[in-house]
Parts: sequence; C-alpha cells; structure tokens
Amino acid sequence: AELNAQRGDTEEAIKFYKKARQVDPTDSSSLFNIGLCYLDLQNFVDARSYFQQHLGENPDDVLSLVEIANTHYAQGDSELAIRGYKKVFFFLSHLPCLFLRLKKKQQVL
Repeated sequence: AELNAQRGDTEEAIKFYKKARQVDPTDSSSLFNIGLCYLDLQNFVDARSYFQQHLGENPDDVLSLVEIANTHYAQGDSELAIRGYKKVFFFLSHLPCLFLRLKKKQQVL
C-alpha cells in the first residue's frame, strides 16, 4: 500500500488499507493510513473522518489530532484548526507528567 501511495496510486493504497481493516478490524493503523491517502487526494472531509475514527480507537494519538487540525486549516477554517492545535499543545505539555506516572507505576510493579 505504501508503495502504491509513493507511486501516486493513492486510490489503490486506499483499497488496500480498507481491505486490511476488514481482515483485521483491531489494526487501527489502517484508519490513519487511509486518512493520509485522502489528505494526499486533498479530500479533507474523508481524511478527517478517518483520523477521527483512528483517534476514537487511540485517544492518546497526537498525530491524529495534528492531522485533524491540518484538515481544518486546509479547508480555511482557522478557528477549528487553532482549537485543534491547542489540543495538541495541551497534550504535549502534559507528556512529562504522564511519563512520570508511568515510571512510578512500573516501580510499584
């Protein structure tokens, strides 16, 4: 699929990732990759939909948040894009605390 996308055959890559999702519904990376393919096609509505689905299954995925904000920006909706980028900044600013909590949990185990 990545080879298809690199060759510019994005539609074939989308078909591949959709089939991969059907074969393994637990592999959410196909959702993210479909979103990237739709971004490549400048189909921002479908791209955002797949990034949101990916985010629904991976709530801590910062890249999905970034790409959702990027789709808003690409469509000229600065307000929603800024709101999305603020979420990314908020999440990233809390990473050190999250890492410390994980480290403490590991020490307890």
